[in-house]
Amino acid sequence: MLPDSNEECRPPARDAKLIPLRLNWNFQFYWIGATAGGLGTSIVNLAVPLLILSSTHSPALAGGYSAVLTISQLALGIPAGVVADRINRRALLITTEVIRLLSVAGLVAALLRDDVSWIKIVLLAIALGAALALGTPVRALVLRSIVPPEQLTQALSQDEIRIRVASLFGPVLAGALYEVGQLGPFIAILVGYGIALGTASLVPFDGRVQRKAQASLRGVTAGISFLWRDTTFRALVSLSAVANLLAVAVVLPAVLLLQHQHYGGGAIGFALTGEALGGMVGAFLTRWLHSLMAPGKLLLILSWCTVLPVVALVIPWGLIWVFAMLFVIGVGVPARMVALDIMVFRRANDEVRGRVISVVLFAQAIGSSFGNTLTGFLLSILSPQGAVWTICLAVTVPLVFLTAGKSLRQASWPSA
Repeated sequence: MLPDSNEECRPPARDAKLIPLRLNWNFQFYWIGATAGGLGTSIVNLAVPLLILSSTHSPALAGGYSAVLTISQLALGIPAGVVADRINRRALLITTEVIRLLSVAGLVAALLRDDVSWIKIVLLAIALGAALALGTPVRALVLRSIVPPEQLTQALSQDEIRIRVASLFGPVLAGALYEVGQLGPFIAILVGYGIALGTASLVPFDGRVQRKAQASLRGVTAGISFLWRDTTFRALVSLSAVANLLAVAVVLPAVLLLQHQHYGGGAIGFALTGEALGGMVGAFLTRWLHSLMAPGKLLLILSWCTVLPVVALVIPWGLIWVFAMLFVIGVGVPARMVALDIMVFRRANDEVRGRVISVVLFAQAIGSSFGNTLTGFLLSILSPQGAVWTICLAVTVPLVFLTAGKSLRQASWPSA
């Protein structure tokens, strides 16, 4: 394992007097803005496909929007890390928020003129994908400028709550507001993105990129090089990609399984909230889970414990059963994400950290994209039960390989 290379892994001074995170108003104000922005993104992810379906009645076009957004995010994923390592992070964060706000404002203007076209939807997808690719790593970096290193793990756990809140309430709000009118969800998105832009502009933090005397890796591939030279890093990123694949791939089969049990859309929507609620609970359990054992062993156990409830979904025990299994799947996600930050992101020098984060996010996005593709293909040739079994078998192969290797089983938490 590489030695710790920055102040985030050093023990705090004994006389340091830290302000409790709940009283850190910069962090709390930033958290509110990030939550509002995340809620806006969660709404837009459902509202735009609903708009396309109501206008064209074409599931293929609705899927095309998601595909363009994903391609945009992946195309800019790794270069986004270079930008985050080169440009003032405050300016970059504000820029990404402006891109999100203006892109949705353009769609609202088109809706008011009754002039929504496919090219405008494509441009929206490209803009939102670009903002997601640029904004996600820079937010991870900005958080380090607002929160002291000693409180970063606690802050990341609270940030996981933000993500689950958006995942839980976004689709519900999107559906409810769309029933009122087409403009409803997009006005809510504008409000969320406006709050996010306001907090990004008003919260004080030093966005300058730190330049240390020690030479850092250079170029677009610096993040890849940093991760590739350490076997534990490679294993952690691979495990994260596999976990994302499974989390995404299980959703559509779960929906179809419930449909086959004659549940309606409202009931299915309730069942799908299980994963988000599990994640909210898991965020509070993160530090306790981390204290139980070494990180590699913990992440392997959490991964295997995700496979088991996915397999159990095929048991036709109704709505509450599916909700409970998705809840169990969600519980371990925050602990996994925070452990990835502790074990990988904090080991990188500030000069290359943006690129390291972007590579990990890229790997996770690849896992999610492959999960969607695999699920669609399997459901075209198999029953939902067969698709679930096949997905679990596909995931088991890399999990067995990673479990058999020594890198994860021998990994340990940083000394401080």
